[in-house]
Amino acid sequence: MTDHLPAIGTPPASFKRAAFYGRFSTHMQRPCSLDDQLRSCKEFADQAGWAILEDHIYTDSAISGTSSVGRNDYAALKRAADQYPAPFDYVLFDDTSRCARNVEEILGFVKLMKFRKIGVRFVSQKLDSIDPMFEMALQIYAMFDSQLVERIRAKVLSGQKGRVLAGFHVGSVPYGYKSVTIFADNSEILTGRARTLGSKLARVEEQAEVVQRIFMLFVDGYSMMGIAKILNQENTPS
Repeated sequence: MTDHLPAIGTPPASFKRAAFYGRFSTHMQRPCSLDDQLRSCKEFADQAGWAILEDHIYTDSAISGTSSVGRNDYAALKRAADQYPAPFDYVLFDDTSRCARNVEEILGFVKLMKFRKIGVRFVSQKLDSIDPMFEMALQIYAMFDSQLVERIRAKVLSGQKGRVLAGFHVGSVPYGYKSVTIFADNSEILTGRARTLGSKLARVEEQAEVVQRIFMLFVDGYSMMGIAKILNQENTPS
């Protein structure tokens, strides 16, 4: 925890104890993204003569920034800030999107830290809560982050609609079916995603029989819990 502390004497007035928070959004992103974010913040801290406290490094993996729900380390960071005296002077983020991707959440977090007399710094964007223009610049960045999510959501929905209209399946695979990849005619000379046209559902006969039996049991008057009990007693795979 003291790796970055000055070796001798009293720390200068500019010295700050910092917490770090990092996040990446989906399982499609690289976990090393967290390492990249931490490295960026440590480089800033080293240059500023600050210390990122090892006990206050918080990270959430594969969690969306559109909500604070499920972000356990984000919640732990706010709980730590509630301590008196506060265990750190600043919270460092690589950029605003790592804190959240909606304006209200970011502004709420900064307001909470301000109440606790804790500064906030978004390193990549050089935004610091002590700057007079901080709140205005923060709102601009936060609005951009929020709009980016909406644009991505619209593009994904449009792409999925196109796949469905073309006869392909999108989304999770329901019980009773399996996903079969459909390759392009010239897939042998293509690479990556270009090799596939999409995927379609194919019936799994042994599972289809279970689905049919579930419906028949329901018609015979069994409740959903009763049906589940029968299938569990028979060790039917879920």
